[in-house]
Amino acid sequence: MAEKERILFLYLPTGGGHIAAARALQREITSSYSPDEVELFLLDGLNPNSRVQRALVEQGYQFSTFTVPILWPLIYQMSLIPWVMHVHTFAMVLYSTGHIRRFIREHKITKVVNLHFLLTRPLYRALSQLKKRGMPSLTIVLDPFSCHPMWFFYQFMNMIVFSTRAWKEAKIDLFFYRKRGILTNLKKPKVMRYPPILNSRFNRAMDPGDIPAVKEHLGFTPHEPLVLIAGGGEGLPQGEEVLQELLQARLPVQIAMVCGKNAHQKQRAEEIAGAYPDARIRIFGFIDFMYELMNSADLVITKAGPATIFECLLLCKPVLLSQRLYGQEQGNVSFVVRNGFGWFLPEPRDLVDQVRRIIDNPEILEEATRRIRNRKLRNGTPEIARYIMESMK
Repeated sequence: MAEKERILFLYLPTGGGHIAAARALQREITSSYSPDEVELFLLDGLNPNSRVQRALVEQGYQFSTFTVPILWPLIYQMSLIPWVMHVHTFAMVLYSTGHIRRFIREHKITKVVNLHFLLTRPLYRALSQLKKRGMPSLTIVLDPFSCHPMWFFYQFMNMIVFSTRAWKEAKIDLFFYRKRGILTNLKKPKVMRYPPILNSRFNRAMDPGDIPAVKEHLGFTPHEPLVLIAGGGEGLPQGEEVLQELLQARLPVQIAMVCGKNAHQKQRAEEIAGAYPDARIRIFGFIDFMYELMNSADLVITKAGPATIFECLLLCKPVLLSQRLYGQEQGNVSFVVRNGFGWFLPEPRDLVDQVRRIIDNPEILEEATRRIRNRKLRNGTPEIARYIMESMK
C-alpha cells in the first residue's frame, strides 16, 4: 500500500482568494480520495506570535486596498523594485520561517502547495533547514493575467498559472532573476497552464426552469430582472454609491446587495434602501447562498477579483466591473472587456447608465451571454487536484 500523503496548503489572509483556492482544492481532494490516501492541512503563513507581521501584512493590505485605496498604486509600484522585493521577502523569512518549519516537522508533511508569493522564500528556507529541499512542492499563481513579479522571485518550485499571458510572464521573469544570480544552483522551475481554481458548485449553472422558484425563495419576484451587487467577503468597495445611484435611477429592476463581513457597509446600505420604500431590494451580510443568488441574477455588478469574475462567467453571467486593484487586476479587466464578457465602468453614474441600456435593449445582454457560452470556460480545480495527488513528485 502506498504511503499516505500529508499535504500542506500555505496561504496568507490578504483578501479571500488565497484561502478560497486552498479550500476548493481541499474539498476536491477530500471528495475524490479516501482518508487512507491523504490528509490535508491549511496553514496561514503569518506567525501567530507576531502582531507586527499581522498588522503589516493582513491589516496593511486591507487598509491600503479597501479603506484608503488611493495608497495602493504607490505601494504596488514600489513593490516592483528588486531591492524592495528583497526587503519584503527577507522580512517574511525572519517572521515566518520558524512557524512553517515547525508545522512541516510536527505534521510530517510530504507535499507543499504554496498559494502566496510572499511565502516562497520562507518556505525555501524552512525546507533547507529541515534538509527537505527535495520535498515535492508547487506554487499556484492565483493572479490569472497580471502577475506580480514576486511570484517568480526566489522561485524554486514548479508552478501552475492560469493563462498564456501568465505563462509568458513567468518564463521572462524566471529567466531575468536567474540572470541576476538568484537560485542559479537549482533546477529551473517548470511552468504549467491550467484553468483557474474555483468552487466546484459553479461547475454547472442551475436549470433555467428552477430559477423562478429560487428567486421567490430568496424574496424576489420570479419573472422580473434582478441586479446583484457583490464584491467578495468585504463587500464591493464604494458599493453604497452604486446602490444609491441605481435606486435614484428608479429602473424596473430588483436589487440584491451582498456586503459580506462589512457590517458598516450593510448598515449604510440599509439606510439608503430605507429612503426608497417602494424599491424591490434586499441587503445581505455574509451568506452561504452566493451560487443561488448568482444564478438568479440577470446582471452582476462586482469588482475585478478573479474568483468572482470566473464564477460569474462559468454561470454565463455578464459582469459590470466597478472596481479594480491597480496592477494585479488590470489583466482581469482587459480579459472581460476585450472578449465582450462585460464592461468596466468605475463611475457609478456611468455604470447605472449601462444597466439602463441593457434593460432597454435585451440583445446587449444576450450577445454578451452568447460570447461567454462560446468561450467554453471551465473550472481547473479537478485537474489541479489530480496533478497534486498523482503527478506532483
